[in-house]
Parts: sequence; structure tokens; C-alpha cells
Amino acid sequence: MKFILLITALISLLATTAQRAEAQAAAPAAPNPQAWLDRVSHGPPGPNTDIRPTELTYELSWKGRVKAGNMTFRLTEPHQGVYRSEASGKSTGLARALFPYDFSGASQTHADTLKPMAFNFKDKMKTKSYTYKILFQPNQMISETDLKDHKTGVTTPYRRVYRFNKDVGMDMMSALLYMRSLELKQGEKISIVTATFNKPYLVDFTVLGREKKKVKRTNYNAIKLDMKIHKIHSDMTIERYDKIERATIWVSDDEYRIPIEMQGDIFIGYICSRLSSRRFL
Repeated sequence: MKFILLITALISLLATTAQRAEAQAAAPAAPNPQAWLDRVSHGPPGPNTDIRPTELTYELSWKGRVKAGNMTFRLTEPHQGVYRSEASGKSTGLARALFPYDFSGASQTHADTLKPMAFNFKDKMKTKSYTYKILFQPNQMISETDLKDHKTGVTTPYRRVYRFNKDVGMDMMSALLYMRSLELKQGEKISIVTATFNKPYLVDFTVLGREKKKVKRTNYNAIKLDMKIHKIHSDMTIERYDKIERATIWVSDDEYRIPIEMQGDIFIGYICSRLSSRRFL
């Protein structure tokens, strides 16, 4: 039943089962647990920084046949110099009958640096719901989570601070905006620290090349990227996220650089999200 959570996370460039609030067991401490930060891309944005306010809608499926949900993204600039990203979605059809799931979220990003300011996310399941708030500061992210039990009405708060020795933290949308700004040359490697729900993850992208891609009867010139995900533990050690065997994302090879399809092979099978509509605002 958790495939809905995994699909929705993948559409935001990070598929995880981070809905669980309980802590994960940390990997053995290394002499320098933050040595992996040396490979993180934290330089200035690339040349593709022009962004047009847009609304994107995606359809989510399992094994390429079973419709599982939908998601909508809106990107606007309500204040000069600040991008606002909004997302909402839900499980649908048979998936919703088995596992009702709704979510919404918003983030704010500095337009010049593409550094995140704040990230808020809510999701609701049958028996519980979560509210996530993340504040980004230089070299750290402050995460607050409220877990509400629908049966008892009790809300349990969690708070955690992740400190890095470099200013690298991003949320899902600022990470996407930063990645699309880069040249994305074949063979280029990009590593980003991004928060999914209430925890940071290290995501490694490799540009596999350019190709033609047909999505929903529309032909695109596309950039294909491989994606690998690592959990970041509270002691700053990392561990490969082994529930995802393979993940691939295609973005349009044009001035817009929008995600057009995402695929993943995970422990429950093949999952996919495809762009179904695009509307300029």
C-alpha cells in the first residue's frame, strides 16, 4: 500500500518512505562523517535561470498500467526576487480505495541564488496525518514535525536540527530549480542535499545524454538523468537507500527544463509519473 507515498516522493525528484517519524539506525561513524559533502554541488546557479510562472500536472502509475494518483505543481513569483512553489496531489482509483492519501506543500526560494528559505508540507492518510515545517539557515536546517493520530486526536511533535559544515541544504523545489539551471552536459555529475518531508537526503544525478522522448502523445527533446539516493543520518553519515534499485528522470531539453517523466524500480515494482499538462500562468 505504500507505493502511493513512494510515487509522490519520486515526482518531486525524491522517492522515500519518510512518512515514518521513528529514527533510522545510524551507520558506523567514520573519521570524518561529513567527507561526502566535498562532492555536493553548492556553487552558484548555472546559465538557465529564466523561469516562467507555470502550472504542471502529472499522472502517477504503478507498473505502467494501474493509475495511482495525480499531482499538480505551480511556480510563481509573488514577490520580486522570491519564487513560490506549490504542490498538491492525491491517490486515485483503486489505489485510493486501498490507501487514501492527500498532500499539499509550498516552498519559498531566493530567485538570485536559488537558496531555499522555508518549506511546508502536509499529508493525510486514513489513520494519521503529518505537518512538516523546515527552516533553512546557513549550514543547517531546522525540521519540525507534528504527527496527528486521527483515532485519539493526539498530536505528537518532533523537532530536529541538521548541521552541515557547508551551506548545502535545499528543499525539493529549490533543488529542482538549481538543477535545471545547470548546463547538464553528458557525463556531468550533480550531487544535492535535499529535504524530503522532514529529513535530508543526498541525491546523486548523472547526465546520461540527450534523446527523443514521447510522453502522452507529445514528442520532446529530452535530457536523461540517472538518480541515486542516500539517507543522511543524524550523525551525518550516509547510507544508500536500498529500497530504490534504479531511478531515472527526463527533463525537456529547451528553455523551460521541466520534468516530463520519472521512473523508478523499487521493492514493489515499477513506478512512473508522466507530465499530462502544462499551462503558463
